[in-house]
Amino acid sequence: MASGLSKAVVPAGGLGTRISGLTGGMPKEMLLIGHRPMIAWCIEEAFRSGIQEMAIVLNQNKQPIRDYLTCLRKRKPDEEEGFFYEALQNSRLRFIEQPMPRGSGDAIYRCRTFVGDEPFVVMMPDFVLFDSRPALKQMVKAVGDRKESAVGFLCLDWREAGNFGNVGVLKTEKVDGAIHGVTHLSHKRPGTLILQKGEWVSKAVGRLILHPDFFDVFDAIFWEDAEELDDVPVIQRLVEEKRLLGIHLEGSGFDVGNPQGYHAANAHLRGRNCLATRGLL
Repeated sequence: MASGLSKAVVPAGGLGTRISGLTGGMPKEMLLIGHRPMIAWCIEEAFRSGIQEMAIVLNQNKQPIRDYLTCLRKRKPDEEEGFFYEALQNSRLRFIEQPMPRGSGDAIYRCRTFVGDEPFVVMMPDFVLFDSRPALKQMVKAVGDRKESAVGFLCLDWREAGNFGNVGVLKTEKVDGAIHGVTHLSHKRPGTLILQKGEWVSKAVGRLILHPDFFDVFDAIFWEDAEELDDVPVIQRLVEEKRLLGIHLEGSGFDVGNPQGYHAANAHLRGRNCLATRGLL
């Protein structure tokens, strides 16, 4: 594990606007991916990757997430909850309030005291990765003791692009193995990512390894009265200063905060379960 990496920040206080048509007023993090809520996949991945403490950033409309995690820790698990239940029992969870949904950068910033002077990870619950080692575990192994921050990315072709939001398209230069230097990260735009037939891109996903200097960059960029405090401008500044690595992830990834990605992830799991039932997996 990268030196001192034991804490995760999980922003879960957003509006979930992209997928509001499927939530019925429920927090998007409680939508089922396969047989478990989105938030459960995130917590299990963190535990499998060696994370011991998690700060889950919520607002008053996300109380069902807190209730679900709190109640599950107090009862016996269903057979299907398996390793996720073990992760809950053996991880330290802290709930941090984000009164207004002012962006993921604001959510991360509210965890400054929790993080302290240690490197930490940020895990967006609306990204899942199947058919490989956990995304964060891949990143931790690749980064090792390097001092740069890092973002996970996938190589997507034109057929996969619509499963993802239109943000975080990267330009990279290979360094060694899965490690790349990031030379450009695109702005956040509305809608899904659209490519022309035959095109492909390197696409950043919701997994970051950051250092405490993230907060110094944040302070240098944002005014206190800014309406939205997103993390993208901060990450872009790290790119400009050549302090961000990209880690090429293996596996089948999905942006499940995007309706097309959500349906694609569930279809992928159904297909995998069908193959397993037939003894082909």
